[in-house]
Amino acid sequence: MKPRSIRIILFAFLCLFGSILYAQETDVLYTKKGEEYVGRLIEISENRVVFQHGIEGRMEFDLSDVQRVELGKSRTGDAWRTVGDIKDETLLNALAIAPPDSAYPHSGYLTLYQEATYRLHEDGSVRITKRKIQKVFKERGKRVANNALYYMSDNSNAQIDFGRTVTAEGDVIPISDAAIQDGSVFSQYPDYQNLNKKHSALKKVKEGSVIDYQTTMVVERTDFLHPFLVDVSFSDREPILRKTLKVIVPKGVECAYQMRRFGTDEPSSVEETGDGSLQYTWTLEHTPEMIAENFMPETEDLWPRVAFAPKAQWADLSRKYAGILEEHLKGSPSLKEKAAEIVKGVKNKTEAARALYTYMVKQIRTIPVPYNLYSLIPKDIVQTYQKKYGNNLDKSLLFLGLLREAGITANLCLIVPQSEGALMEEVPSLGHFSDCLVRIAAEDTLLYAGVLDETIAFGALDADYQNVRGLIIDQAHPELVTTPLLDAEGEAKRRSVEVVISADGTFIVRDHTRYTGQSAAQVRTLKVMRADELKKIFQEAVGRIHPNAELLSYQVSDLDDLSAPVEITTEYRIRDYALQAGKSLMVFQLPDLEYSAYEVGKATRIHPLDWSHRTLETNQYTLALPEGFDVYHLPGDVHYNTPLITYQARFE
Repeated sequence: MKPRSIRIILFAFLCLFGSILYAQETDVLYTKKGEEYVGRLIEISENRVVFQHGIEGRMEFDLSDVQRVELGKSRTGDAWRTVGDIKDETLLNALAIAPPDSAYPHSGYLTLYQEATYRLHEDGSVRITKRKIQKVFKERGKRVANNALYYMSDNSNAQIDFGRTVTAEGDVIPISDAAIQDGSVFSQYPDYQNLNKKHSALKKVKEGSVIDYQTTMVVERTDFLHPFLVDVSFSDREPILRKTLKVIVPKGVECAYQMRRFGTDEPSSVEETGDGSLQYTWTLEHTPEMIAENFMPETEDLWPRVAFAPKAQWADLSRKYAGILEEHLKGSPSLKEKAAEIVKGVKNKTEAARALYTYMVKQIRTIPVPYNLYSLIPKDIVQTYQKKYGNNLDKSLLFLGLLREAGITANLCLIVPQSEGALMEEVPSLGHFSDCLVRIAAEDTLLYAGVLDETIAFGALDADYQNVRGLIIDQAHPELVTTPLLDAEGEAKRRSVEVVISADGTFIVRDHTRYTGQSAAQVRTLKVMRADELKKIFQEAVGRIHPNAELLSYQVSDLDDLSAPVEITTEYRIRDYALQAGKSLMVFQLPDLEYSAYEVGKATRIHPLDWSHRTLETNQYTLALPEGFDVYHLPGDVHYNTPLITYQARFE
């Protein structure tokens, strides 16, 4: 039977019981002409459909012209049409205190009210309800209309309790089911498909509008591998009038919490609820907007912040997780053979670890789904080895297994990258971590390695992984550690430039640059370029030095070789580069030598300067002058030394 016939029979069946009346406020009617109307279905009869649309009013359609009608979910407040209909005191209070945009001339929007409630039940389930009421001031503030609710599909479900726009004219427009989409975030990676996103968009959000939005997520269980952890920041890029966090736990559950930048070490209140649970409450009012600056600390390290979890000890968490990992570290004969093949002929454990590292970053593909967005439970290392791909946890575990097969002592180290803010150490929980490294003991030296990026050499670390706290997973010697902040020499860009100057002011320049660390990793990304593309890049780079510059030659070291620094040599000519005054005077600047003040170019700052890692940049110029010329230079020797930056120049 054709779909059209099914619809006709269904409508005929319904009509046996007379006309059907509905009270939904977010229904969607689709016509066969492709038209779409959001409103309320009034009636379906034998040959017509009656629909209430906000703009058009009451509309009637021939049944044969209607493609389908989707009945929306009824939500609290869907029947409200104007401010006068609103029955919610929280929303009414927020509307009453909402200031004009002139009170916040630099803000895109203002959060009038925000509340998050985390309730832990005795069976380990958690109910999380979040509500926000925000007023839009400027065009950029209209982004509050778009919202995303993330949840783990294997252990939780989520819903939008309500969403509405209150326009400046006083109309109330509820969210439509048609404006809600639900799906997997990582559908392109079937083996790592767990995180879902419920995305929604509110209608008619413009300057002067107020949005009211609430969601609820239910986590079915919490345990060691599905930790209950609350970690909330209390500021935003835009100002907040009032923000409240409530955490409710069964009485008798021992908990730990940590507060930063509140001016106190105690919650706003701790009180017993009607069912005997304990409710911890934190509230901040009149929080100013966070103004972004270049090279500022992470916002999580500047805003007031609370972490809360059931009480635990780092050592116990490490030992227990180490026991779980052992089940997934079981190798196989083929894995043992592969490890032996990779390290065959190496001189020591460091070189063996380097060889295994190179195999991991080059032969095992990285799936960009961090374990905190998938699962703390890894896949067996044999499975990862066979499939030749894995996420950060699975690749690290396979690397750990290969190291063990080669007789090298190593441990997994769970970390919080710099970009996520400092670890809240007083609240032990595996839920803090999102990334991992492998710590290797070789020749009385501890080395840290991440195995995600094929452009980073062994011994180097991504800047985001340097100088951060991590948990060593080990049953015998668990510990919290700080990852290395690598020496500037390991993060260097060293240039040696030879310049031959002709009497007519033409310069022949040979530039040899040596890169290590992060700078080398950036250059290694060029390895995917074709020869013609690479040549074009160098031609454009030389062209930016001077309009008269022309590329003569270039040479790039093996970008696929992680055992050596990256080296690039370019040679170019600049005709008429020097400004000549007669035959006895030339004036010029050293070609392609400049230091930007971008990092420190503001006269005043709100936030301190902050860099993720150390760097070193040196430029050594050697000049070959025409016969009869000497050098006179400005300025003289320079030496500036600050706690953050050192700059010096010497002329010989």
